[in-house]
Amino acid sequence: MANLRKLNHNKILNEKYPDIEANFYSMGFIFGKIILKHRIRKRLTQVQLAVQSGFTPKTIYRVEKGNNNIRMDTYATLFKLLDVDLNEIIEALNEKKAEMEYHQPNADLQR
Repeated sequence: MANLRKLNHNKILNEKYPDIEANFYSMGFIFGKIILKHRIRKRLTQVQLAVQSGFTPKTIYRVEKGNNNIRMDTYATLFKLLDVDLNEIIEALNEKKAEMEYHQPNADLQR
């Protein structure tokens, strides 16, 4: 995926897929990375987390892959179960927002 992010700055790719940047930085992607990190820190498998949370292993897989069709209450349950601090979530969202703003082409330079 990192290679695709580098390609994103290619003008042709941006013209053909104008929303590609948003796909890399969706909340689902950010939340999924946080959940994956905390699951691994707690030494849980996806199946173990599924059993503890009441979700299916497929749901845990989809969450960790950044699927955008996940309900907020699912994230909330997993964050609580994994003891994810709200400040970590806010910090991750702010970092990605700053990163997106940094990589946005300046409209004045494109004229």
